Amino acid sequence: MKRPYLSLAHMPVFGAIACTMVFNASYAHGQAGAHEHQVAMVALALTIDLAKATFLPAAARLWSGKQRLRPILLVLLWVPALAYSTFVGYAYLTTTRTSAHVDDEARAQKRTRVQAEYDRTTSDLATAKASPDWSSTAACTRPRSNAHRAFCANVKSFEQKLDEASAMLTGIAPTHVNPELTALADVSGWALSSVSLWVSLFPAVLIELVAGLGLYALRQSADPTREERAPERATAAFSASPPPPQPTPLENAPEGRLDASGTTSQSKPPLKWKRAATP
Repeated sequence: MKRPYLSLAHMPVFGAIACTMVFNASYAHGQAGAHEHQVAMVALALTIDLAKATFLPAAARLWSGKQRLRPILLVLLWVPALAYSTFVGYAYLTTTRTSAHVDDEARAQKRTRVQAEYDRTTSDLATAKASPDWSSTAACTRPRSNAHRAFCANVKSFEQKLDEASAMLTGIAPTHVNPELTALADVSGWALSSVSLWVSLFPAVLIELVAGLGLYALRQSADPTREERAPERATAAFSASPPPPQPTPLENAPEGRLDASGTTSQSKPPLKWKRAATP
């Protein structure tokens, strides 16, 4: 009978299984509202994750035992469990990355809006200064009519908006959300959304494969022929040992007394002694 064994390679496999269980449980917990629904969803997710981690080694063990139908059914159940767990891992990683950069994304979006307002106001101010009214009013220093005064008031509002946008841009520091994704997008030429997809999907697929295939890859291979040869080796070793000494047959035994084991033992002649003569 083979004994289960553990090696250092089992440590990352068990770590991957623990990570995927956390992914599944967290995602399922966030998809339910009431407490009892959360418990049911978490139990469902953990069951699917355990099926993904254990069904394939069980199928391999049954297949080595000359069974065919049950291992095929386990493999058919293992495939959708792996697919679901991979999707959950991707969703968890994407949500985690997004929530970790919520503040940075808010600052970046605010700066983008202010920058757009600044650029638009700058363009409007440049257009106004290119107007003939700008020259005829001597850069709005000597308006002569109501139209000129309205034009100069509009220019003044543009300048005020430009100052406010400039002050806001100074107060909001430039924020780079996921600079590594931006660098990958620049190097690869892909869109930022595609890079973000693959950066979240690749580790999800990798850890799911480790958790789903690790126990199968590290299982101890069965060797039924060795177990079948073990009794033969024991019989050969027993037959090769020297036979035990046989007792001497009774008819061939020398004269003597028969002991409890069926062998004879030589009896010693009785001692004879004489009494010394008295003087």
